[in-house]
Amino acid sequence: MASRARRHSNQASPSRSRWPLILAALASVAGGDIHASALIATVPDAANAFVAAGDTILAAKVMATASHAPGLTIVVVRHRLGADRSSNPCELVIVESKANRASAIAANSTVVDCRYNDYARTAAAMALNGNLSVEPDRVSFLNESAKGGTTFSFAYDHQRNAWHLDKAESTTVSTDSSSSVEVHKSSLTYPASIPWIPIESFEPGMLRESMARHRQVVQ
Repeated sequence: MASRARRHSNQASPSRSRWPLILAALASVAGGDIHASALIATVPDAANAFVAAGDTILAAKVMATASHAPGLTIVVVRHRLGADRSSNPCELVIVESKANRASAIAANSTVVDCRYNDYARTAAAMALNGNLSVEPDRVSFLNESAKGGTTFSFAYDHQRNAWHLDKAESTTVSTDSSSSVEVHKSSLTYPASIPWIPIESFEPGMLRESMARHRQVVQ
């Protein structure tokens, strides 16, 4: 699926003059005023190159990695819904900043579920920051649900110079007719049970059958 982030590739990093627009957009979604100093301390500058009017940054973290010095910014942005309200408005973007310019080096518009996940669809600015995890050359996002959640993890392959799906985990809690609680877990890893899937090409539906085959009762 084509990513919206490509529209912003090689876009210059926004100057401080754009902060009023960004603050207004985020505050309108959060339902109140956001103190400028608090937002500046929370949202990395590079993330704002991917914020248009009506968009909301749901998560943003800086990744320290030697492969992309001085580092990368991982952004989860919920785009303003257009005429096609059946599409998923959320996008995970990996941003590289060089010479005061920010560009998307990888992105996916299906990893973060804002179409069927009610919480993510209406979450306030930075409300999903706890669901985003980063470590050198690795990024993970947890889609929480009322009865569990699914985490997709992506790693950077130095030989192929590409980001790819590295791990997928799903946990669900169910109750049977006798009110007994069961916890089911599915776990897939590359390359044992996941083929090579570049981050741009990944869609959760690709793993549906494999996740079902690897489903186990853990409690």
